[in-house]
Amino acid sequence: MLPLDILIPTDDMGHIDDFVKDDVITIVPHTGDNWWRGSGASLLTIHTVCRLVDGAEPLPWDDVLSSSKLKEEGTVSEEIIVLGWKINTRSFVISLPIDKFQAWMGDITSITKSK
Repeated sequence: MLPLDILIPTDDMGHIDDFVKDDVITIVPHTGDNWWRGSGASLLTIHTVCRLVDGAEPLPWDDVLSSSKLKEEGTVSEEIIVLGWKINTRSFVISLPIDKFQAWMGDITSITKSK
């Protein structure tokens, strides 16, 4: 096996990135109980970064946790869409979802035709 071209820091415990109120991606090595810890990491991150909804607040707002989004994106998975890119961690492939690809191709075609 050839060495990587870039240095990727590793952490046996995993890593999480939260793009505030947009996308959350949790990456954990498939060892020990990391999958269990990783499955709750996004909720912990959101609760740490955002204030909880309180009935005594002067200005009401919606809860930052979306049940439907958590069901769709908050589960352990090998494939996820983050910031519009489809990431497959098993095959190490990053691609555009078909709807984004079609929209971008339409933009490119329009630009090239307008010179």
